[in-house]
Amino acid sequence: MKRNLKTWKDLYNALPSYLKHPFKNDTDNIEYIANSVNNNTIRALASARDEASADKAGRGITSALQFWDETAFLKYNNLIFGSSVPASSQGILEAQNNHRPYGITMVTTPNNLEKPEAIWFKTKMIGNACIFTEEMYDWTKDQINSYIRLKSSNDFIFI
Repeated sequence: MKRNLKTWKDLYNALPSYLKHPFKNDTDNIEYIANSVNNNTIRALASARDEASADKAGRGITSALQFWDETAFLKYNNLIFGSSVPASSQGILEAQNNHRPYGITMVTTPNNLEKPEAIWFKTKMIGNACIFTEEMYDWTKDQINSYIRLKSSNDFIFI
């Protein structure tokens, strides 16, 4: 968790100065970074230790953009996902209405398919997602959405 947040900070620090807009009341600590003017926040959440903390972690995710790292290794990933999607729906709706980016990105390396978290990720996320094709680069947003509706039962694209 801390390493991932440090990576984001390193990426920000590598930007040229004209792309950085620090303000006096910005937050920068080991758990999150936040811009006090536009309210953009990057928060790193640790993996859940039990079912109750997984459900609680998911309910706290109200952002329009989520980035999940090593998802096939996250214990109780199914519970976190199940509670985070409804929690983030308002943020996603606001982002759509304001023509802002939104979505959930999950990345992972393979895990042992005997572990429940790996089974869930392989069967429910990858298994129900549509397959990315390079032709999508030339499609309109409507064509991409139509393809996702037709080929995906979870609204995800597997790349």
